[in-house]
Amino acid sequence: IYANTKKLHVKTDKKGMFEFEKLAPGEYKICTLLDDGSTYVFKTVKIEAGKKLVIKVMMPKEEEFPVWAIIAIIAGGVVVLAAIALLTVLLIIKKKKKKALKSSASAVETPQEVS
Repeated sequence: IYANTKKLHVKTDKKGMFEFEKLAPGEYKICTLLDDGSTYVFKTVKIEAGKKLVIKVMMPKEEEFPVWAIIAIIAGGVVVLAAIALLTVLLIIKKKKKKALKSSASAVETPQEVS
């Protein structure tokens, strides 16, 4: 866990707890150095003289998708389903027209009896 720079760092204990001691009053960015070398900034906090500050830090869950990605996936699925439905309707119309043309062509070719 870092506060502003790598000069102010501490390691978490077995329970994930940490403490910075003797920080001068001011604003600090609380961030972590992850296993892959990247950093994650939690928040900026203001330290006041003579006061203790407790912060609950939660790591982001990697398996969660952002909401916009979920919406994009759903929207894409809806577009694909609409395209399939449209193609199905067009194929049905084409078959009906073809059948109607066959029926009218056979009616012309078949002589009718005159009484």
